[in-house]
Amino acid sequence: MAENMVINFSLIYQVILFLIFALIVNYWIFRPTLRLLEKRRILTEGRVRKAELLQNEADTIRQEYEGLYRQEQEEATLRLSQLREAGHQQQRKIIEDAKQKARLLLSQKRGELKRAAKLAESQLDVGGLADVTVKLIMKTKG
Repeated sequence: MAENMVINFSLIYQVILFLIFALIVNYWIFRPTLRLLEKRRILTEGRVRKAELLQNEADTIRQEYEGLYRQEQEEATLRLSQLREAGHQQQRKIIEDAKQKARLLLSQKRGELKRAAKLAESQLDVGGLADVTVKLIMKTKG
């Protein structure tokens, strides 16, 4: 049984060399690489957080803009309807004023026509009376 337990020094030497190699690789390669990866991870997380904050800020600004845009559209629509209504009122007033002037002018012209008709009628009566008088005079003289 003692023969099976013979320790091979070359195996121990290889294990010791492997451990030394692992320590050197760990110290010179793995640790710097892991530190670099950790720095990059932290930097990336910071940038992701900053990007999320900027995205949230952009969303907030966009929502404010959309709210202001909707508000301006509503105000413009309201102002347009007010201007239309004012225009319709002004149109109705102009039409009513024109009708009033037309009625007044029509009334004046009717009065003028009535006076002209009375004058013409009185002239016809005078002229007719003069004709009758002339005829009577002619009959009596003739």
